[in-house]
Amino acid sequence: MSPAYPRRSGEEILFPRCTDCGRWRWPDGEICRTCGSNHLVATPWSGTAVLLAEVRVHRGVPAPFVADGPYDLIALDLGGLRFLTRWASRPATPVRGQACTLSWGEVHGTPWPLAHALQGRR
Repeated sequence: MSPAYPRRSGEEILFPRCTDCGRWRWPDGEICRTCGSNHLVATPWSGTAVLLAEVRVHRGVPAPFVADGPYDLIALDLGGLRFLTRWASRPATPVRGQACTLSWGEVHGTPWPLAHALQGRR
């Protein structure tokens, strides 16, 4: 069964990618959503992500997260791969189209790719 979180190799962030059509798959699964192939390989992601949306969560979250509240969840486009995460450090005024990069951080003791805002838009 596939893990419910991105894989890690050193500092690299690995996401499943189809070796037949080249499309990324997230969340992970058994087959490619584009071509139906089962040839998915954990592949390093690098590059620039684009901020699609941000939402501030105030309540209705599991107990371990209440102490964080409110906190921001962000949706990123990683070049054909959509991914939800949190800011490593939130920029003063994030805007849709904001260029970002990802690096490993920690959320409640679990390693997770966190976003860092870059200057300008992509």
